[in-house]
This record gives sequence, C-alpha cells and structure tokens, in this order.
Amino acid sequence: MPIIAVLGVFIIPLVILAIYIFVIKRGNKKKKIISKSKPSRTLAVLGSGGHTTEMLRLLTSMNETHYSPLYYIVASSDTTSINRLENRYHSGNDKELHLPHYEHIYRIPRSREVGQSYVTSIFTTLFSILSSANIVLFKSKPDLLIINGPGTCLPIVFWTYVGRNLGLFQGKIIFCESFCRVNTFSLTGKILIKFDLVDLFLVHWQELVDRYSDDYEKNSDKGFKRNMNLMLIDSFVQHDEKES
Repeated sequence: MPIIAVLGVFIIPLVILAIYIFVIKRGNKKKKIISKSKPSRTLAVLGSGGHTTEMLRLLTSMNETHYSPLYYIVASSDTTSINRLENRYHSGNDKELHLPHYEHIYRIPRSREVGQSYVTSIFTTLFSILSSANIVLFKSKPDLLIINGPGTCLPIVFWTYVGRNLGLFQGKIIFCESFCRVNTFSLTGKILIKFDLVDLFLVHWQELVDRYSDDYEKNSDKGFKRNMNLMLIDSFVQHDEKES
C-alpha cells in the first residue's frame, strides 16, 4: 500500500498536468519567434539497434554552429548503442560520419524490457517517466528534440511538450520515421500524428507522404488535424526509381 500511495502522489499531478496541456493549452497555442542569434540546445534519443544507426547518420547533416550543445539520451540497458556511440567519437570514426561534438550522454531506465511482465512494466514505466522528467525539464532543456522511435522516446516527447507549454524552453520536436517504413507508419509515428505532438515529421518514401494525405482526406470530417509538417527527405541509400 505505501508504494501505491507514493506512486499516486506522482501520478495524480501528471494526469492533471496532461489534461491542462492537451485540453486548455492546446486550445490557445501561440507561436513563438525562434531566435537565430544563438545555437539551439539539441537533444537526440538513441532508440537501439537500427534506430541508433539511422539517428547517427541523420546527425551527420547537423550544423554544429546552429545546434549545440548536443545531448544524447539512451536506455541504460542498451549497452550496444552506448558502446557504438562512444566508439564513434573515441576511435576517431566520427570524422567519417562527421558527427557533431556532444556535451553529455544521459541514461534512462527502459520502460519495459523484452520478456518483462505487463504488471511489473507499469512500475518500470512510471520510473522511466520520472527519470525522463528530470533530464528534459532540468538538465538538457532542449530547444530541439530529435527522435526516430521506438517507444523509448515517448516519455521524452511528453516532457519536452510539457516544458514547451510551460515556457521553460523552445522544445521543437522532429520525428524521423524509420527507413524500413515504406507503406505504413510505425506505432510511435501513429501516436505522434494522432496527438499532433511533433512540429516536423520526416519520411524516406513518397508512399508515406501519399498515405498521410489520403488519411487526411478520409478523416477530415472526423476532426483529423493537419497542423504537422510532413517532409520527404533524401534517404540513407538511393531509391531505385525503376522498382515498382
């Protein structure tokens, strides 16, 4: 019972804050003018496996002059991504990828490990959310958040959105869909579209651009919003235009 009481102390304020943001604040949005005079504090989430590889490649196009300091967030149990990231810098391989200098790597507990029961994952998810709040709201305070899934990034997105609406930082959010997503959006992508949480949604395939437009046309009478900017970008490998 004490554990439930302690969790309730955190959960109730989160629910109230979420209602405030998604109902009251979203009904009265005011766009802020982004100052170009100083660099944007940038936070990138490494999702693990192929997501980490794609994120590192995406960051090679980042201009360090405009986006710094750069912070990384990675799941504490994702040793592969941590080692891959640190090896890129410490071994000198960053010259090949042109990765920008980073300020710090933050580690957060994973919401749910593979094979973990759904009951215990409730508590680990809450712990992950609280840990993310500290990193986003008080440590990194991002002007720009760059994510590409998977679900690990959702608590980060939530707190970035909270911080932006509270006026703590700029908190612009960019989501890059995975390269392997050709015809359908990922679950994370669908959630972000549904709740209109990102400012820029990047995809690698024209099929997804068409899919988004079709969904808008079909659901325009059901309150489907099109405030999000969806953009087709150059992929990491060339598309074969001859393929059907």
